[in-house]
Amino acid sequence: MSEWLLRWQYASPFWQWITVLTMPVLLLILLAGWWLQPLQQQRQALIHQYQQRLMHYQSQLVHLRSQPVLLTQQQHNQQLRAALLGAGEQAFSLVSLTAQITALEAWQPGTQDSALTLQLSWPQFQQLMAYLASRQPPIAVNTFQLQRSGERLRMTLSLGTSDEG
Repeated sequence: MSEWLLRWQYASPFWQWITVLTMPVLLLILLAGWWLQPLQQQRQALIHQYQQRLMHYQSQLVHLRSQPVLLTQQQHNQQLRAALLGAGEQAFSLVSLTAQITALEAWQPGTQDSALTLQLSWPQFQQLMAYLASRQPPIAVNTFQLQRSGERLRMTLSLGTSDEG
């Protein structure tokens, strides 16, 4: 017999049990390490490949974001989004009207009819008429008077709500 086997046979039962219990576990650990080694190498290669692709895509993203065409398109999209959000406001509002036409002279609200006097230019007059026509419920212009006042126009409107809709 081997010298190692003889020494093990003469060792105390405590050491014999420890070696009997630990040797298979150590062999299993060594076997698992040997079996998992190709998987570990493949994992490292995939991590390296992922990092290279990530760096490549990030550099492409920086390049694309710096292109003026994309910036222009993003600004255009933001303007369209703002226009869509603003399109939901269809009711008449003096605040939204004065945001477009800043020279409000007088406002006399009433239960049925309201009087509105404005100082405006010709393009603002056109915008005002388009604004009034696009409101829901429709705004009825009962009467309006348009006078020239220097370089601008002075407009007096009598507004009411329409019975339509």
